Amino acid sequence: MTLEEAVRLTHDVSARRGAPAPPAPPVLIFTGPRGQGKTHLIETLGRRLTGRAHVAGLDLADAPHDPFPGPPEGVATTDGDRRPVLPPAVQLLDRIVRDLDRDCAAYGRLVFPRFTAGLAVLGRGFARPTPQATRAAIGAAFGARGRLGAPLDRIHRLTLDEIVGGAAAGPVGLAAFTLYLLIGWARGDRGHRRAVLRWYRDADLGAGRQDALDRLTGLHHAAWHPAEGDNAALLAETLTAAFLADLAQDMDRRRRPFEPRPRCRRYDAVLLLDEADEPRGAELLTLLTGAGRAAPLTIVATARGRPSAPGRPAAAPVDLAAADAAELRGGGGWRHVPLPDRTLAEVTAALPRALPRAERHRTATAVHELTGGHPYGTARLLDALGDRPGVPVDLRALLWEPPGDPLVDGLVARLLRDVPPATVAALELCAAADPGELGLLRGGMVPVTRYNTALDVPVWRRDAAGDRELPPFLRTLLLERLRGSGEPSQRWRDAHEWLLGAAEARRDPVAELRHALALGRVGHVGRRLLALLDEREPAAWIELVEAVATAPPHRPPARTAALTGWAADASVDEPGQIVADLLAGLWVVSDPLCTADRATQYQDVAACLHNLDFLRRRGEPFRRAAERYAERAGTWR
Repeated sequence: MTLEEAVRLTHDVSARRGAPAPPAPPVLIFTGPRGQGKTHLIETLGRRLTGRAHVAGLDLADAPHDPFPGPPEGVATTDGDRRPVLPPAVQLLDRIVRDLDRDCAAYGRLVFPRFTAGLAVLGRGFARPTPQATRAAIGAAFGARGRLGAPLDRIHRLTLDEIVGGAAAGPVGLAAFTLYLLIGWARGDRGHRRAVLRWYRDADLGAGRQDALDRLTGLHHAAWHPAEGDNAALLAETLTAAFLADLAQDMDRRRRPFEPRPRCRRYDAVLLLDEADEPRGAELLTLLTGAGRAAPLTIVATARGRPSAPGRPAAAPVDLAAADAAELRGGGGWRHVPLPDRTLAEVTAALPRALPRAERHRTATAVHELTGGHPYGTARLLDALGDRPGVPVDLRALLWEPPGDPLVDGLVARLLRDVPPATVAALELCAAADPGELGLLRGGMVPVTRYNTALDVPVWRRDAAGDRELPPFLRTLLLERLRGSGEPSQRWRDAHEWLLGAAEARRDPVAELRHALALGRVGHVGRRLLALLDEREPAAWIELVEAVATAPPHRPPARTAALTGWAADASVDEPGQIVADLLAGLWVVSDPLCTADRATQYQDVAACLHNLDFLRRRGEPFRRAAERYAERAGTWR
């Protein structure tokens, strides 16, 4: 799915087309790891929809906005220091209301009298010694008569922070609260106050009908005593219901008194949430969708995983090839859409124009092979390439430039944002291990606490066998940092020596040979593979060589000839020399940062397999493998 397709899907799902509001707000969750373009998608949607729909946007990684600043409940030393305490979801709702309250060029603005009334009565201006006195103060505010003298636009821009600041001043503060309470009907609709009271009386909030002033007084008490019973949940559910009721009524009203143009809204209001897998993200989504209240609201969120809430299944995947916007809109529920990686064609199109034509395909393929199409990593590498046009591409050298602030450090810092350096160091050790070896590091190479912290970083995924693994691009970067830019570091040698010993202890020949190769013991590994050539079945031997050759390079060679010196000994026969060439070729091309001509290397690997089949009559598995590598050579030409 491209960015344009994601924008189009959001447009189609939020389009009203004369249909009633969905039974619950539809939720589209675009998922992907860090750097996948999630924030860019949210920002693009915000720009595209502004002026065409009512849009609110939140980055849930930021601290929630608290409209009642001050010491929390139980910390104050005097009554004057106390304040109401709102659940994070309600604080987020207040920010959403402020965004939706802005003027939309196509439709005017929205007002939220029920939500505003419920929030305003929580303030210190209505605090009284007894519930009866609080109820009387709230009733007096609702009983205010006459039109407001201030224009609606100016009243709307009064922030709750400013009103709360003036509320401590006694009668002046109470007047300010009353003013804020009445902003939803500042055009002079006196019956609006009665409608709000009727809603608080009749709303289905799990307790049946209840006197409106009693319910508002209960909200005030819940905000000032959040630790009692289910007060926090009561507050969040009531104000969420008020928000959705306001939205449903005002979105469906074509014209307000004295408005010059009708408001025939073509799109639902759209809520854009970035980092929705934060705990308060799942809480907010559950509140907005869990009660099953119809509302003209489409929610577009981004997350690294698939957010879920207690008692609720994870978001269902969307098959974009058969996605039906009407079904997505009418079906409600949470749907997740994985954001795609960049294709080879997209990487090719984004290459610097100064790059010689003969180098374009090879360079694009090398960058795509390294990053796997990861959007952020691809963009950073292409930017770095743009600074050195016409120079043959050496991706490993590119990662270690400029000295002092290498690109590899910047990429890791972005992909592991907010991860402590000690945990990054633990992840570097994890990158040296195969997925099946991770558990061996716990308490061995990596202290237990640091190991557990590393596994908690939300970058892991599962391989085909169900084991944890790092994304290939991130793993390559971590291995580069572990090895260093010159000779292999002591940490690199210590890690692979320890893993080699663990493999020998559990008699795992694949892991043993792999870590020996990572330590540069090419001759030892080559002789072992040669000895196993006639002992193993052909298909099993090829699988073994390919698995061993995935070892990260100990010291990246300029030529495969540097890896075959052990076979020059007179004691090594012709099959041994071919095995040496085969191992060297596979090891070189398995390195994502390989600088050799991959087309030639793959062709040489295919030739080695053909020659071994000719000399040892290894049969069909060798011929099929040779054809496979010959096809790969064609993709690099």
